[in-house]
Amino acid sequence: MPKAITNLSCYANYLVKVSVLIVFFSSLFLSTIGQAEDSVGTLKFALGLVNIESSSGEKRKAIKGDKLMRNELVVTGAASIAVIQLNDDSRMTLRPKSAFHVNQFNMNDDSSSQQSVILNLLRGGLRLVTGLIGKVNPAGYRLNTPIATIGIRGTEFSTRLCDTDCAAEEKKLAGSDAAAKIKEGLYVNVDDGGVRVKNFATDNALDISQGESGYVADLFSLPVKLSLIPAFQLLDKIPSPSKLDFDDIEISDDALEIDKPDLESAEITTAATATATAAAAAAAVAAAVASEEKAAAAASEEKAAAAASEEKATVIDISGIYELEVSYDRDLPLADRLWFFGADPDIEFILTQEGDKIKGEFEGDLDGTIKGKIDDETVVVEFVLEARGGEYKDGTGTWVVRDDGNLEGIFKIRDQSRGIIRGSWVLTKTD
Repeated sequence: MPKAITNLSCYANYLVKVSVLIVFFSSLFLSTIGQAEDSVGTLKFALGLVNIESSSGEKRKAIKGDKLMRNELVVTGAASIAVIQLNDDSRMTLRPKSAFHVNQFNMNDDSSSQQSVILNLLRGGLRLVTGLIGKVNPAGYRLNTPIATIGIRGTEFSTRLCDTDCAAEEKKLAGSDAAAKIKEGLYVNVDDGGVRVKNFATDNALDISQGESGYVADLFSLPVKLSLIPAFQLLDKIPSPSKLDFDDIEISDDALEIDKPDLESAEITTAATATATAAAAAAAVAAAVASEEKAAAAASEEKAAAAASEEKATVIDISGIYELEVSYDRDLPLADRLWFFGADPDIEFILTQEGDKIKGEFEGDLDGTIKGKIDDETVVVEFVLEARGGEYKDGTGTWVVRDDGNLEGIFKIRDQSRGIIRGSWVLTKTD
């Protein structure tokens, strides 16, 4: 099992400097102890069941006016909405069945280029209007999700992590044909400004501008623009925070119900508006047809490539027992590293391949299961591991089959309180 190398000579310098470090960190602690409890925002409104969970795991029912601390998790129930205002006047509406927290909020730095906001949406969806930091330092403002990171450029937008719920809403609003096109994944719709969507699939972010909608299937799929905005986004009843009076917020229960719009009672438009609407609809239909033709051609090419890939994949057999080496993003605190695989893990991966399908399990410091698929020489996996204290965490990852038969790649673990844990791993074959 590969182990971390310890340079013993570094202890000489360490012993010399330890007193200086103690003084430095003591002064740092004293200067920041008053800031540690500072809130990052306020819960302005709660409808239904809304809970707040502290970083230590303590839960409380959310009440209007509650101060929200960094890393406190806001969770909305099945028929519930929460409205939050951050200290830089960012405003957001959390959808039902959502989980959200503020990972980083830095507004007190003298330099605007150092001011930053990092938000984490773990499930569900939200509608967001950025505040001061989004205006003075757009590069420092982002929203992380389990599927992609959304960079924000002074913006009003909505985003949603969909499973089967979005397709069900689309069916009510636009019929079965439209619903068939709504898949699981991340949907983003921009009302004003623009966002940039990026994940592990590419080094280049996808720009989505005002009036456009984007979609990402999973962490390893390319973000794409949609030719038409889905009805569940376009006709969303969850109010945008820009439409709310934050001095006296009122949201009725009908915002929680998704009904097909009554076209007969719709307001009669002027002839000019009707003409413009018809022209836009025609252009949208033409674009949709062109998109479907392009998609059909791409599907044909993909099918041929998949057949060739499957034939090759059966030749590559990665079955066996492997030892794990793991490293994490440089800025990840040691405590969070230890929480998952450990600083120096003693874990075996036992993998079995049947054609292009992979299955396996962890054994050692942590236990868990693996499933995945090998495409050419890349293995895409999903896994569940039992973390410290008996908690279960799920994640995804990729490995590349090296010439020496070992595997190397990247992983991502989803954790409710810590957000997204990313790193890289190498599996060294032992049998």
